[in-house]
Amino acid sequence: MNMNFDDKVEFSFNFEIDEDESVVSRTLTEAEDYKDRNDGPVREAEENILSSDHLQLIRSELLPKAHTEVVSFHVKEKEHISMTKLTIKAEEQLNNEQCSFAGDLKKTDLISGVYEGGFKLWECAVDLVQYLIDEKIEVDNKQVLEVGCGHGLPGIYCLITGRGTKSHFQDYNDEVVKFLTMPNLVLNDKDGRLASCASFFSGDWSLLEEYQDERGDQYDLILTSDTLYSSSSHSKLYKYMKRLLKPDGVIYLAAKTYYFGCGGGVRQFESMVLDKAEMNISTVHKIADGQSNMREILKITHKH
Repeated sequence: MNMNFDDKVEFSFNFEIDEDESVVSRTLTEAEDYKDRNDGPVREAEENILSSDHLQLIRSELLPKAHTEVVSFHVKEKEHISMTKLTIKAEEQLNNEQCSFAGDLKKTDLISGVYEGGFKLWECAVDLVQYLIDEKIEVDNKQVLEVGCGHGLPGIYCLITGRGTKSHFQDYNDEVVKFLTMPNLVLNDKDGRLASCASFFSGDWSLLEEYQDERGDQYDLILTSDTLYSSSSHSKLYKYMKRLLKPDGVIYLAAKTYYFGCGGGVRQFESMVLDKAEMNISTVHKIADGQSNMREILKITHKH
């Protein structure tokens, strides 16, 4: 990636939070009411189109209600990169859409099979962007997929800093894609080029695996953060990413070592991958800042 770090790069992001709530400090350890519902119905796989009507809704109704705030990312020996985050309240719009979980957003962070936490910014997404910056990960001319995108920070970062880059965004809930991921992209589309370089998908990983494979989607770079909180979904996540990763592609997965109260974590996922003996997996970075659980970034590639 050829990026001039002497220039300040400004990003903007949507956040669904209370005004007095710290965006990054909340962790999945608080999700004690998380319930596994893997035997129930799941969201169908679909592509979500950023239509002209929805674009008008974003610009006329969602973005004008936003509150902005700067988040900085450190760049080694260079000027920091600042991002402007956008706070937006989605409950009213979700109620208008007759969303089944709209009333639960302030009560719980996760309802397995119904709502998978996309309206919250979990800190591993921030870790992943910082890692891409620190390691100068090449994103020019790459096909990028962000899995469990929510706010879409890593995928939008790749679009803004990469040349000839295409980013696809996936989340379990189409409501998250329409009322969070898409507005973030629009807000950052300063020169009008990002929307044409982005695609959006929603649904369960097991169904998307077939859906996107039939489309011929293949990716050089797959990014995902805080998607290991439930061990019961590890196999679906693994199969989905493995099937869509190009032979020489790379997966970067940012997660907490343990998700207390949710049953997942890095070691369980790592053990599953090693047992299958189909892909290489290693920890390339650890974050122990004393503010939350230990966090890690994993690198996963195909075995040749």
